[in-house]
Order: sequence, then structure tokens, then C-alpha cells
Amino acid sequence: MTWLGHEAAEQAFLDAWNGGRMHHAWLLAGPKGLGKAAFALRAARFLLAQGSAAADAEDRTATTLEGFDDSAASHLIDAGAHPEFKRLERLENEKTGSLARSISVDQVRAASALLTSTTSISRYRTIIVDSADDLEAAGANALLKSLEEPPANTIFFLVSHNSGRLLPTIRSRCRLLNFRAIGDDVMASWLRETMPDAGADAIASLTALAGGAPARALRFRDSDLASVWRDLERLGEQGDADLSITTRLSQSLSLKGANESYEAFLELAPTLLSRAARAADGRGAALLVDRWREASRIASSAIATSPDKALTVFELCRLLTHRSDMAALSNQFAAG
Repeated sequence: MTWLGHEAAEQAFLDAWNGGRMHHAWLLAGPKGLGKAAFALRAARFLLAQGSAAADAEDRTATTLEGFDDSAASHLIDAGAHPEFKRLERLENEKTGSLARSISVDQVRAASALLTSTTSISRYRTIIVDSADDLEAAGANALLKSLEEPPANTIFFLVSHNSGRLLPTIRSRCRLLNFRAIGDDVMASWLRETMPDAGADAIASLTALAGGAPARALRFRDSDLASVWRDLERLGEQGDADLSITTRLSQSLSLKGANESYEAFLELAPTLLSRAARAADGRGAALLVDRWREASRIASSAIATSPDKALTVFELCRLLTHRSDMAALSNQFAAG
């Protein structure tokens, strides 16, 4: 079964494989949460299983990337022991538990050793860079050298959430696979199938939170977002003159066991303001864009610095209050 939103990318990859035109580097581009890294891993499992010494012959009539999770190659990948597979990503600091700010040049150089070694159990080598956006400058230049002169049967998968910021020379050496956000109707339908017991409010909140990215929806599928969603809708539709909604949210989301719902709220608040701004025009839209920017700043700062949760929720609720009234301003100015 093809993953939601991966149909075009998977077909393009399979067409290249079946036609014997496999490009040596694939740039998987699109917003976060669309499953680009998951696609890269599925493609790597496919290639390493197809090229394994145990395979009778490569299947050049393949119709799907599925069916290789239980292969010997996949088991080795999962164990971190496949000699022809390498994944480059930001490393965790063992002392602090935090991730490094970038993928270092030393990591890239270490992976380059794979390119000069003789293959042992597969005819292919695969390297996933997740994400290429995280490469430090020297690392990007080191990767470029490998892309310029790749050994035979070596396939790179570069994940990028903002491909426009990559070196043009890196982009030019890759075949582009675009991953696009899923429409709300398709997302909601998929969530109803995936979560048959979920209520309408839960589906609506996850659809908004997803922003077209299935992985984001699944990340919060076990959170109790239905009541949060209803309160946020009331804030925008009727305001909160007595601060009862704001107070309730501030108290409930700052509880020790509410971290996941709090994180979801931090993503939902800017998303709702962004949606309202897109639906408005004129001065109403401009005011909503200003509030969206402020909400995004507060939410980003909350994630990075962990300030007082109750105060953060209070500030975001203030921005969300009467957003629909501001959107309606556009009609007033248009009429005037």
C-alpha cells in the first residue's frame, strides 16, 4: 500500500528503476511531516533487498516499494549493521541529551569511506541525509564531492524541508521528488479511516494541526485535543470577555501530564491564525498576519526556552480572541 501523499514520488522512483534509469541522487523536497525520510528508508530497503546476493534477480517490473520490511537487508538496517547503508543525521550529545546543531563534515567524511569500500552483501550502496538542510558548510561541500563522482550503484537520498537554501550545485546533481501537503478533505477522510473511534472534534483538530502533513497528525493522535479545539474555536467565534476559556486552557495545559497537549496547542494557535488570514483580505488580513507572526514567535520561543506554560497559553489565547471579527474587517473596508 502506497503511503498517503507518496503516490507520485513512488511511481517516479519505480519508473526509473524499472526502466534502468536509476539516478544516483534523489532530492526529497517538501515541508516537514510529509514522510520524506520514511520514503527514503523504504526506497533504501527496496534497493538493498533487490541487490542482495540472496536475490535470484532484480525485479524490473516492480509496482510498489512495500513488502521489504521483513527482508534480511531490512533487519540489518534496523540493527545498524548493514555494511552498504548509512544514514547521516544530527547526533545526540550523550551528556546533555540534546541534538547537535548540524551534521558535521566529519560525519560526511566517515560516510565517504563507504563509497570506497567493496560491496559485500548487496550490489547497491545507499546513503540517506536527513536532512540536507542540517549540513554545516564544510559538510555540504564534502557531500558535493561525492555527488560529483559517485561510484557505480551508489544511491543518495537527500531529505530537505527547504531545498531552496541548499547549494545550487547540490540541487543540480539530484533528481527532484516534490512532496506536497495533503488537502484538508483528504486528510480528514484518511484520519477517519485511521482513527474510526475518533469524534468529529478530534478529527477537526488533528486536520488543522497536520497542516497537510500526515506525520504531524499521527504525532498527536493520542492527545486529548477535542476539548482544546472546541475552546479555540469559541475564542475566535465569540471572544472571551470574562477570560473563562483562557483561564481553563492556561490551567489545564500547564499541568505536569499535559506536555503533549501543550505542544499541540503551540502548533495549533499559529495554524488557526494562518488559516484565518488566508480567508480574509484587506486590512483584516493584514492584522491577522501580524497576529500570526506574533503567535509564531511566542510558540517558537516557548519550544526553545520553556518559559512559564500558563503565561504562554494566556498570551496565545489573547491573539486568538476575536480573530474572526478581524477577518470581517476586510468586508467593512471593501464596502467603504
